[in-house]
Amino acid sequence: YKEPKEKRFLVGNFKIKCKYSSEGELAVVCKGKKGVGFWVCFTCGATFLERKRGKHRTPYGTECSAPLRGPLHLGHIFKTDVLSISFEEPRINGDESFWYSLLYAILEGTSQALGIRRQDIDGCLYPSEEGMMLVLFDNVPGGAGFVKRIVDEDNIYNVFKSSLERVKNCTCGKETSCYGCLRNYQNQFCHELLRRGIILDFLENNLRGEEDV
Repeated sequence: YKEPKEKRFLVGNFKIKCKYSSEGELAVVCKGKKGVGFWVCFTCGATFLERKRGKHRTPYGTECSAPLRGPLHLGHIFKTDVLSISFEEPRINGDESFWYSLLYAILEGTSQALGIRRQDIDGCLYPSEEGMMLVLFDNVPGGAGFVKRIVDEDNIYNVFKSSLERVKNCTCGKETSCYGCLRNYQNQFCHELLRRGIILDFLENNLRGEEDV
């Protein structure tokens, strides 16, 4: 295991700390419908959303009388390139809506600025003692060096600039979002939380004065 490499940047009013690792570990967990988990047969491997008593059908269509165990959350751990971004300045007291909106604006900006296919990168939020962190990662097995490219003076500036353009040039209501700015199929779980207006104001205020913004 290698310690993440740390680097700091100044972009407009932003003082940003980045930590990058090519050997990051992420856990993907599925909690089932409405987070209630799954019922699993450890004998045949059949999995159900609801508990079934008595015999059940196996994945091969035969009957199995082994008991189901649950409710369980299912997941796996994978290694890939991971980049965490935290804001040292300005200090941000944003709510869940703000942070998810910022996360997906940065992901879209990264894709646009660095020419990376949007489906090849993804991200999540991670609360830490230093405050909320944006965690970006390569969405390909083993990583491909995509998020590593952000850790560059010119690239990180262009990422923030493109993020601003993404939320600025959309025509949907500022109090909401659409598939032209922040929404995509993968983030359906938080569509109602995404607001392009709060990120437009945040980025405009802190990038003001930067060339060509």
